[in-house]
Amino acid sequence: MRARTMVLVVALAALALAGACSATNPSPAPSSTAAAAPADTVGPLASSVPATSPAQAATPEPSPAALPVIVDTDMSSDDIMALAYLARDPRVDIRAVTVSGTGLVHPNAGAQNVLGLLKELGRSDIPVAPGTADPLEGRRAFPAAWRDSSDAGYGLSLDSVAVGPGDAVGLIRSAIDESPTPVTILALGPMTNLAQALAADPTLGPRIAGVHAMAGAIDVGGNVPEGGDPTAVGAEWNLWVDPAATAAVFASGIPITLVPLDATNDVPVTKETYAELEKDHAAAGADVAYELLTRNPFLIGEGNYFWDQLATVLLVRPDLATFTDATLGVEGTGPSSGRLVRDAAGTPVRYAVRPDVAGFTREFLGGLRRGEPRPEPFVLPAKMTVTFDGKTCDDGSPGTLPAGDALVVLDASGGDVSGLAVLRFKEGADWQSLLDYMATAADPSNQPDFVDLPGFVTVEGDGSASAVVAMTPGLYGMVCFRATGDAVDTIPAAGPFTVTE
Repeated sequence: MRARTMVLVVALAALALAGACSATNPSPAPSSTAAAAPADTVGPLASSVPATSPAQAATPEPSPAALPVIVDTDMSSDDIMALAYLARDPRVDIRAVTVSGTGLVHPNAGAQNVLGLLKELGRSDIPVAPGTADPLEGRRAFPAAWRDSSDAGYGLSLDSVAVGPGDAVGLIRSAIDESPTPVTILALGPMTNLAQALAADPTLGPRIAGVHAMAGAIDVGGNVPEGGDPTAVGAEWNLWVDPAATAAVFASGIPITLVPLDATNDVPVTKETYAELEKDHAAAGADVAYELLTRNPFLIGEGNYFWDQLATVLLVRPDLATFTDATLGVEGTGPSSGRLVRDAAGTPVRYAVRPDVAGFTREFLGGLRRGEPRPEPFVLPAKMTVTFDGKTCDDGSPGTLPAGDALVVLDASGGDVSGLAVLRFKEGADWQSLLDYMATAADPSNQPDFVDLPGFVTVEGDGSASAVVAMTPGLYGMVCFRATGDAVDTIPAAGPFTVTE
């Protein structure tokens, strides 16, 4: 059944798209004609704090000169890793975390995920509050499938922590009131919360040192059509969802620094970076990032970038990119609504281009590796590697596996699109039921009703892909697929295996 197979492939692709605060398909590379002034690389945070610390070292206390920061996040996968990097950095004093509920995550789910994450990182002292679910104007939203993934925390092993009273606007106001020095807003999602806080209390603006945001596309293409509104022109997700909020923040007079797609397009999530995490993820932040990428391998590779991670690193290490200045406005209506445009009557903005990719990677991994381990480090009880050449589906005859999460790897050769279905037999069915079905069904690639499908892996061409599959006790089997043109061949593995308590 090609239709069924393609539905599964499309479903996996939809989940992959949920991994980015901004987008998951590649945007054009930065234009070689983009204006670029020398970076102002000397700042209060370009300090001599070591890039790496021993994995078992205690979390450093913020230094007396630490920058007070409010993190406003929509808890996408890149936000999670950005928080894991920042939470143990002595150069910053995180005064609060607010959830941008107009972004990828819904407000209460996002707040609960933040609280669970901060507990893993040993930072339950940081106050958290959810924002509104509605943009200032209109009804724009990220795709529902993407939001479901964010709400679920991308499958991370996080404790459920109750969300307390209060909202993002109130927390922003109190955090600014209580800070001894002006606060910097690190905006990693739509700017709805900040715009609402400024409207509620006009005295906040002068007490905000600046807004440092992952937002926009200036001299490169936008990314909203890559899964959002096909009529959108040139916009980036964080601004497209609530352009009125961005316009209000731009008009506030607060200094604005952007890390747009112009810079983030240069820092893809690579297999090499994942391999570095795999080698050393003893510290809590590194272990969270490793678990996130292991559970969601679609976040690695083409179309996925370190969007919010780069913005967060450049907050504390502005020397790791070139910055330039422009006067920008926000398109408010029409297909290009949410797009940043050069406008002499607009707002002076400082923005990043040309990051030091190697320097960013070192700094990011070093920050993740700072501090103590998680209370319960991420462990996969089982790993299976299936090789498939189009004729033989070899799962290594695993026999018996323990219940829990298992890493399933498909190594495919022979070209075209390959797939691997992990099947769990319902009561009364067994391996012979599957073989009989495949021998007699008009289209054996249709999923029979006597099995569940806890996991599916796809590979385009020759290569490898993986998925973490939650396995409960029962009888299992595997079937390989090969799509060639309009035909789909189905090849079962050698036999079943059992998952036990």
